[in-house]
Amino acid sequence: MIDSLDTPGGCWAHFSNLWCVGTPEPGPGEVVRVSSEFLEAFEGEIIEFQWERANQDGYDFRATTVRVRERQPPHRLIRHYKVGEDPHF
Repeated sequence: MIDSLDTPGGCWAHFSNLWCVGTPEPGPGEVVRVSSEFLEAFEGEIIEFQWERANQDGYDFRATTVRVRERQPPHRLIRHYKVGEDPHF
């Protein structure tokens, strides 16, 4: 849960929205897989986030992107595959 004056009652957040800014869109016939180090934020850290109005698990707001201020994002590996070439799909 994120606490902010802009989101009274709190804002629901999922770890998959942490550092998700800048994920490339797949091209035609392409699949993009992004793997990264462990995503984490700790209680008391100052974060920046974008949100939308949504009913999510008892909250009126849902975070769409979350970044920890004053910390670099974890290392990410981005792989582009043609559809059918990625062994994980």
